[in-house]
Amino acid sequence: DTATEENGCLEFAAGRHREGLIGLTADGIVSEEAAAEMDFVPVETQPGDVLVFSSYVPHRSRVNRSPASRRLLYLTYNAAREGYLRDEYYRDKVQRIKSGQLSLIKHFDGVVDSGVGAPSSSSKEEEKAAAAAAVVTGQIYELFDTFGKTMYDPVVTQEEHALQTAALAEASGWGDHLVTAALLHDVGHLLLDEHAGNDSFLESDMCHEEIGAEYLAKHCNFPPSVTEPIRLHVPAKRFLARDPVYWEGLSDASKRSLEVQGGTFSDAEAQAFEALPFSAEAAKLREWDDLGKAKGVATPPLRHFVEGAMRRSLL
Repeated sequence: DTATEENGCLEFAAGRHREGLIGLTADGIVSEEAAAEMDFVPVETQPGDVLVFSSYVPHRSRVNRSPASRRLLYLTYNAAREGYLRDEYYRDKVQRIKSGQLSLIKHFDGVVDSGVGAPSSSSKEEEKAAAAAAVVTGQIYELFDTFGKTMYDPVVTQEEHALQTAALAEASGWGDHLVTAALLHDVGHLLLDEHAGNDSFLESDMCHEEIGAEYLAKHCNFPPSVTEPIRLHVPAKRFLARDPVYWEGLSDASKRSLEVQGGTFSDAEAQAFEALPFSAEAAKLREWDDLGKAKGVATPPLRHFVEGAMRRSLL
């Protein structure tokens, strides 16, 4: 959005970064006394503008009391000599968000100030949920950016397979939660860096379905309606493979992994599987999983599912 003085654009005390940390309180912000001695200059911006500044530059933004929104994308960086800190930063960020703190310093609680009294508790909860969803979407984008271009099999990449599976779920008319499960069903492969380029791929069962489901439940706070079909999509293959027609339709890689994963279910195992919550959803997910391995199939982009069904599943 356009940022103006009226809606609280960023303000900087130019040149003061050379002085190091100035007048910090225990909460990590510049004290009112120190701020009063600084000459803050407002910097109005238009959509598309970029501001780059060091964290040592004293900066602030006023409360937005205008009728216009002031949405900004705020990116954080560190010097390369300090090492790779992104994963540590987001682990800490997720924990703080779960405890209700959006900022790493205590100058901002993430609640929209309407200018008329205190915001409602429901508004606070919605803001927290939206902020937590934003962190999770960033994590998912990073996983696909880092590992999504590796090959799932000789025909499709990990990302192409995920998109095809999600597109099939969406076209079948299932809800956001199962579409999200379809998109993320093999996130365990990404976390484990399992792909067709590794000589050891599919030689042993790394339990990617369990790894993925646990990660999405514990670190991303997805509901069981997303994580359990993911957890069960390998048992679902073992269940469906009891049908010779289904088995014949499996790719060579899926037949190979089926044996590594324990082979087809016995009658007793099949009955136990059917009794599990979300087993029917897992079986549907498995069908789309098996079909989502075709070369050159056009699908919506990753953003379509992440910003759509996945984000709605988190709110």
